[in-house]
Amino acid sequence: MLTEAALDETARRTSSKSTVTVMATACGLSAANLIYAQPLLAVMGRSFAVSVNQVGLILMLGMLGYALGLILIVPLGEKYNQRSLIVLMLCAVALALALMAAAPTVALLIIGSFLVGLTSIIPELIIPFAARLAPSNERGRVVGTVLSSVHHWRVFSAAS
Repeated sequence: MLTEAALDETARRTSSKSTVTVMATACGLSAANLIYAQPLLAVMGRSFAVSVNQVGLILMLGMLGYALGLILIVPLGEKYNQRSLIVLMLCAVALALALMAAAPTVALLIIGSFLVGLTSIIPELIIPFAARLAPSNERGRVVGTVLSSVHHWRVFSAAS
């Protein structure tokens, strides 16, 4: 267990502008992962010479993976070290995105999309982590900043 002085020092560092910016950026980029492929669906369909139904599976399975991530992975943040889980998910989503980018077949693209969705639950891990670490007088600002970045990046990625 952390001492009171250690908690105060951790809270002070967590509410610093740079730490909040890093958390907000990680949340925003991760949330946008679910939307980046939407404007590219027609191009992907032509590139892989597949039907509209198969291209639709890319996004559908990405969202299904996201739902499963919410159900299966997010609750682990209560049981295990949140910081380690966040780092693990960041690495996993990077690998899933690399799989999607390098997919030579539509089947691997669909699997990659599912894995991206499954591991894009990072905002749901970072927001409570940031709230827990922030001092009580800064908690609203920290959570508001991190949460608003999720919505900003989703809008930005959809507009691209």
